[in-house]
Amino acid sequence: MVIGSTASACYIPLPRPPADLDVLVLGGSKAADRAMATVGDLIRRYRDVRVPPFSATGFDEGIPLVIETPVGSLHVVSNLAGDLRDHVVRRRHWVLIDRTLTPIARLDDLIMLKERVRGVKDWDLDPLRKALKGGSHE
Repeated sequence: MVIGSTASACYIPLPRPPADLDVLVLGGSKAADRAMATVGDLIRRYRDVRVPPFSATGFDEGIPLVIETPVGSLHVVSNLAGDLRDHVVRRRHWVLIDRTLTPIARLDDLIMLKERVRGVKDWDLDPLRKALKGGSHE
């Protein structure tokens, strides 16, 4: 499920395109295995992709994976939101991003994740809160 500024862009206008893509996945070995398979597909499909050493076990233990590509970084995490992680991922909804059906965090969950992880440092927190109060999104 997409989180971070790419998800924010689905709710509010951004001053510039996101520089990276942040993805939160379910916990557990099955989810870790699926994430590993997806990363393998990414490596086979694109050139100039730099992937550090990683394992399904480490991934399941919450070690983040950062993949550098020519168009930006992909951050895959499984340890955000603590015990709420799986609930947040399951509540996702789907939007079209670049003609691809993509799961993103619900607006209220995105705000909660940003508050937990980044505190008040994210510039987009206030606009996201205003969008939530406006009631235009779940």
